[in-house]
Amino acid sequence: MDSKKFALEVQDLIARVENANTEKLSELAKIAGLNLAEDFVGVDLSGEDLSQDNLSGANLSHANLSGVNLWGSDLSGANLSGANLSGANLSGANLSDARTDKAVMPG
Repeated sequence: MDSKKFALEVQDLIARVENANTEKLSELAKIAGLNLAEDFVGVDLSGEDLSQDNLSGANLSHANLSGVNLWGSDLSGANLSGANLSGANLSGANLSDARTDKAVMPG
């Protein structure tokens, strides 16, 4: 792909994300063509509001989720191993079958 075509595709993607009628990570990821089960390992989402989002099956291993609002989110089957969840709000979150080994949990 030539650089001009690539630049146009990136501009189009940015416009689609900016004009999306959502702030949900799961929905923005779909718009951007990203896979929650593969593309979010080690990501820094510190301080973000991910409340009431469907993050089931997401691979957030080794991610910085400190101070993240995960109130009411579906994290069932998510991989949170090694993630930093210090100061995160997990109230009402569904953590069934989630992997949390070596994760720093809110205290």
